[in-house]
Amino acid sequence: MSVPKRSSLRDWLPRVSEAWRELFEWMAPTFTAPSFALFTQLITAWVPLPGPHAITRIWRVMEPETRRAHDAYHRFVRCGRWGLPGFWHLLALLVVQAACPVGVIPLVVDDTVAKKTGRKISGAGIFRDAVRSTLPRTHVSI
Repeated sequence: MSVPKRSSLRDWLPRVSEAWRELFEWMAPTFTAPSFALFTQLITAWVPLPGPHAITRIWRVMEPETRRAHDAYHRFVRCGRWGLPGFWHLLALLVVQAACPVGVIPLVVDDTVAKKTGRKISGAGIFRDAVRSTLPRTHVSI
């Protein structure tokens, strides 16, 4: 969605708020009713906030009439009744549907920080030693 001219700004804003509402409705099954209310308040205040997005800074820009005590938002993030795997699953579905509704999406994964050694990972951590190896004999390093 491109930013419109000033004259059509009044027509553009309702479409943005409708898209915002649809996004929240898409994520609603991941949350309980009280945690969903906290989530929508946090995200709605988080998006336009410049600079660091600490919860106490987000809390300050919320509507004073509707916000709860700041510790409720800290508690929601720390130990609220919502599932992060379910949330990421729904968000990934939304992104895939928006980016490529039909077809195959090539996916590149970087395993730089993944653990690559251990009993359950066959062959991981075994490398050909180029310094000690010769044509007739190959040395491997574990």
